[in-house]
Amino acid sequence: MSAPAHGRAAGCIEVRDLRAVGCHGASDEERAHPQPFSCDLDAWFDASAPAASDALEDTVDYGALAVLAAGVVAGTSFALL
Repeated sequence: MSAPAHGRAAGCIEVRDLRAVGCHGASDEERAHPQPFSCDLDAWFDASAPAASDALEDTVDYGALAVLAAGVVAGTSFALL
């Protein structure tokens, strides 16, 4: 993937092979039984503030991002993925 063209310092957090269990699928049978899913995340953000400050609190928390994504997989149900 390429960085978005918005004129600011672009940062990207990549989370690969995030695994969570969820109930998804096109049929009722697929959604009836929890199954493992694997997700890849690419989160682009404006990195100007963390680049200038070198402060952890100015950047994106990739742990919180992973928890949020896993919560979507585990806590919701979709027919189409």
